[in-house]
Parts: sequence; structure tokens; C-alpha cells
Amino acid sequence: MLKQYRDLSMFVRHTIENNKKARVRPSKIYQSFGATTDCHWKLSFIEKDVRNYITREVRNTDDRLNFSMCILTRSLEKFKHNSEEM
Repeated sequence: MLKQYRDLSMFVRHTIENNKKARVRPSKIYQSFGATTDCHWKLSFIEKDVRNYITREVRNTDDRLNFSMCILTRSLEKFKHNSEEM
């Protein structure tokens, strides 16, 4: 299968996210999809696609968390500075 045609459906993405929250390893997540379809070659993606999706989601979550923490820290600094002036 050509790389450009490999795509994860919304069902697969939600299943990966739920399994990741339950701390299921990526290889086991992929094996569960293979067991559902009776064989791995019927899947429209490979195990590396599952791993890449998890890595991408974790990176995006970390970036959003870091951005939120940065905003919170700046807000606290402004609050402390304003309270010191009073």
C-alpha cells in the first residue's frame, strides 16, 4: 500500500486514544485491529502509523499544556506585580 493512501479513520483514532488512556502498548493496539479484521493485511494502515499517531498526539498535548502553563505563569506574575504596587 502506498504511503499516501494510508489513513486512519475517526473510529481508529478514537480507539487508539481510548487504548492509550488505558495504557495499552501500541503493538497490542495494532494487534487488536488485526484480530478484528482476521488478518493484518486487510488493514489500511501499518503499526508504524499507530505509533506515529500516538507520538503526534502526545506532542500536541504537551505543546498545549506548555502554552497553558506559560499563560498561567505570566498571569500570576502580573497579579503579584499589581498587588505589590498597592
